[in-house]
Amino acid sequence: MSVPVRKEKRMSNKEVLKILKKKLDTCTRATEQALKKKDYKAVEKSMRTAFVFMKAHSALKKQIPQKLVILADKNACSCSVCGNIINDCLASYCSKCGQKIDWEDC
Repeated sequence: MSVPVRKEKRMSNKEVLKILKKKLDTCTRATEQALKKKDYKAVEKSMRTAFVFMKAHSALKKQIPQKLVILADKNACSCSVCGNIINDCLASYCSKCGQKIDWEDC
């Protein structure tokens, strides 16, 4: 007798970003409430947690491909996040900021 295999839906990066944003907002509110109560241990804990969510949000955002900005005057493309000129047409990521590149329109 075989055991049925349950297929789990994988979350998209954008769905995870929304969850991280909500968690970050919750931490921000918790920090504000703890400050009002002058509970500085709770402030430190919620700020540390918020920092972790902020770093995770930032790192995941870099994994979502961003379209390049086409520079007509220079006949080149630049990163839409940092403005770095992308010379390597085989690059998957910006060499300056690490943003994943979407080459679809170039």
